[in-house]
Amino acid sequence: MEDYTKSIEKTAKRFVEIFREVYAEDATKYKHKYDPVLTEMSDDDIIEIITKYFTEYTGLTEANDYFYKAYNKFIPDTWDQIDHSLDREVMEQTQAYKQWRHHGDVHSAWYETFRKLELDQMFCVIHGKRRTNEEAAKLAADKWCELLFGWHLQDNGALNETHPGGFQACALGTVLANSAKEKITDEMKRKAHELFVQYYLHDIEFQNGNRREAVEWARKTLPDPGDKNPYVWSAHSFIGTNMYCDYNPYMPLYLVLINAGIPDYEACKICPWKTGISIRALDNTVEYHTYQHREEL
Repeated sequence: MEDYTKSIEKTAKRFVEIFREVYAEDATKYKHKYDPVLTEMSDDDIIEIITKYFTEYTGLTEANDYFYKAYNKFIPDTWDQIDHSLDREVMEQTQAYKQWRHHGDVHSAWYETFRKLELDQMFCVIHGKRRTNEEAAKLAADKWCELLFGWHLQDNGALNETHPGGFQACALGTVLANSAKEKITDEMKRKAHELFVQYYLHDIEFQNGNRREAVEWARKTLPDPGDKNPYVWSAHSFIGTNMYCDYNPYMPLYLVLINAGIPDYEACKICPWKTGISIRALDNTVEYHTYQHREEL
């Protein structure tokens, strides 16, 4: 791997400069700010964090998780120490509340500097992507088809609860979903997989700036047969995070299925509740989202 030592050193020093500028500038705008010179973190502390971000992690998720927690060591989050039973005016004068606001101010400047320097993009230049576009799109398509056409348990997050919207709803939804799958042909499954792959390939291109091409592909390939209010593809509606199902599939997911030949009444039944699959184009990480849970495939 190419030696990026000098680039990392330069970026770390530049981060210090921009971070302190942003923090100081914000300090003049809001009365709750502390001293415009953040004294809890030295320049060397910040440089060490940025250097570690690039050198001690090989995965972007782990590196980002480290980055956004690193300043807690110097500026603790005191939310749990605030006495929320106090009147608001009194509470806002407590040290715990002021420290919590201070923590938030640091976070804002920290994030803004990260964004300006595009540290995550530099990380991917140094460490490369996890997989090719084609591999990422196929992995996402494989997971959807596994969930949609294989057996799965409908789980809305209340599976262990006894009220009608809990276990009973999940059990009924599971029976209906797996019964509906018996009517889906191998040709429908093959076509759905193909459309998923193409959708995610265009989603990666969309994230990389080729939005018009992605939307035009969707308009041409995934039309909505609705008579009264047909779905209109746009840049907002194309975003890959819309490939999701709550209790019913979001339109991008629904249109993939019906354009694969699956009847709409079956398409809605087979989709897994509270589930989505997205690709982070920066490093082609495939993210599998279920109720209050996120997993990288």
